[in-house]
Amino acid sequence: QNFINQSLVAVTNIYDLKDIKSFDTNSSKFKKFNTWVISSLVDIKILDRDNNKNISINKDIRDYIKNLYKNLTYEDCFFENTICEVNQKVAKERYKRNPKFISEAKIRDNFQCKINNQHLTFISKGVNYVEGHHIVPMFQQKNYNFQLDDVDNIISLCPTCHREIHSADNKTDILRDLYSLNQNYMQHHNINLIDFHKMYLCI
Repeated sequence: QNFINQSLVAVTNIYDLKDIKSFDTNSSKFKKFNTWVISSLVDIKILDRDNNKNISINKDIRDYIKNLYKNLTYEDCFFENTICEVNQKVAKERYKRNPKFISEAKIRDNFQCKINNQHLTFISKGVNYVEGHHIVPMFQQKNYNFQLDDVDNIISLCPTCHREIHSADNKTDILRDLYSLNQNYMQHHNINLIDFHKMYLCI
């Protein structure tokens, strides 16, 4: 705590980070920021410092980010996926989903939660209520040249398991189970467990 209070005084709020380029380079505030924060980021190879003390993002990180977001648009970052007109009809949707595939997956799974078939919910339309979930999330479509809206990429889940996948603080166990249940599909498309976990950090 003393280190933070006494040494990182340059960063007092988020606006200090936003306005770092406008700092007076001769001020003690700037010098402390440069000494403690920038140097730390250089040490852990997030930033690079050349012989002239110019600072830049580390090349490996820059290349990784470029590759990760090469197809991401400005609109993808800041706007909703779906825009609805006044009559509630979908005017624009990034990735359309065919409800037929959800229905086929539920029938294939016998209307049971694939994480645990003892997870009974309630009867809806004469069968146990389950929800269809795209195992590789649809927002990942730009990273793959095969269709993610595919019955083989959909699994039936009870509402509790479905919410856990989207909202739990710790998703490790359920994601491992989900990956195992569809391991052939994952391996066929060269998706490993580590990458699979990374996808769900975004949800």
